[in-house]
Amino acid sequence: MLAGSTGYISRSLSLKTGKREIERGDPFLAGRSLPEPPTFEERAAFLEYECGLPRDEAEAQARAECEPPAAELAPGLAALPQTNGLLLWRVGLDLLSPYRAPCPGYRGDEWSRVYDRARTFLDIYGEQAQALGWTAPRLFGVHPVAGVVRVDACGGLVLPVGGPIRAITATEIRFGHLTHRKKPGQPEGVPLWGFGQ
Repeated sequence: MLAGSTGYISRSLSLKTGKREIERGDPFLAGRSLPEPPTFEERAAFLEYECGLPRDEAEAQARAECEPPAAELAPGLAALPQTNGLLLWRVGLDLLSPYRAPCPGYRGDEWSRVYDRARTFLDIYGEQAQALGWTAPRLFGVHPVAGVVRVDACGGLVLPVGGPIRAITATEIRFGHLTHRKKPGQPEGVPLWGFGQ
């Protein structure tokens, strides 16, 4: 709940107003300050004690919320595994926040659902996908400029359509009633974690 211009109030966590002044031309916002976001430790403690999450889940969610998006972690991209496969896919996905879309084209909570489905895919089908020859661009690829708006460059796991994954072969991923197939001549996108680099 917004509490005037001095901060935000929740039942259990009050965010203090920081010194970041709003520098936009909106006369309503002129001269007001934005509250400083909570630190990693504050957010993890809130999630653990107030929301009832186990400590490891609270820290994982706090890390995702408090760390900068993948575009700001460009030096970290150099530390990605050099071989394509399950390890690269997991590390690449770990660079992304489940709460902040890494590229254009997602609406509302679509990215959060795509992120969760990708995690589930790696847990259930990751080893099989690696053995079948799937690559990061074929699974997590997006157009390097337009993101998921250009579906022709998208991999099998990045579009916000379809249901749970039912099966995988060397050429297809089947979702509920939809199937993703690689078509001849289809452009190959860049992995989500490399978007904008």
